[in-house]
Amino acid sequence: MDWWILQAVHQNMWIMFVNLPSAIVFFRLLEKGRMAIKNTLIRLTHMASMKKQLKGSRLYQPKPAIPSANQVADWFLARLDTNAGDTISPLKLQKLVYYAQAWHLAVFNQPLFSEPIQAWAHGPVVPSLYQRFRHNCRDCLIEVKANGLESVHFSKETEDLLNEVYSIYGEHSASYLEQLTHHETPWLKARKGLPLYHRSEEVITVESMIDYYSALRNGKKTS
Repeated sequence: MDWWILQAVHQNMWIMFVNLPSAIVFFRLLEKGRMAIKNTLIRLTHMASMKKQLKGSRLYQPKPAIPSANQVADWFLARLDTNAGDTISPLKLQKLVYYAQAWHLAVFNQPLFSEPIQAWAHGPVVPSLYQRFRHNCRDCLIEVKANGLESVHFSKETEDLLNEVYSIYGEHSASYLEQLTHHETPWLKARKGLPLYHRSEEVITVESMIDYYSALRNGKKTS
């Protein structure tokens, strides 16, 4: 018997001595209340279970899947106006994808994609993206139409951020962006004092990108 029933029985024990039928009624009322509470808990448990099952309904909206770095790269490649002569190299594409990740972390405090970024000699690199274009030399132009781009739909907020990244960094050359990353803390910190063009596969941490680019966003001085 639950503690609250024992307490109620103790407080009303005199009923049993005064009128036995009344005591029986009392215990029946207690049992009825207990069953009502039990049935309510069963209904609440059932409702919670139903909410978990309604993943496609308005009651439950799952988080969108995190895109891959290659999908982000495809967004930038699709943005090129090849008819107007726009071109891009694997080196520059890597830097645009890096800055997209960095600023997405700084603005939204969550990653745009999940793959790690490594501090290679020529700046930040996503290894999976490197493997995709490894047949291209670092500065050779990517044949956009031959790459079968994947159409990806981002949220309006992410789309706006990608447009800003492309507008700000896209007008610069690959070598300029490489040098820019060489002077920024996330790349430098990951390499831990290695000489400039020594090989490294150290990961540029999410925390270092958030700290550095959030400070830039807020107008603070960065070392």
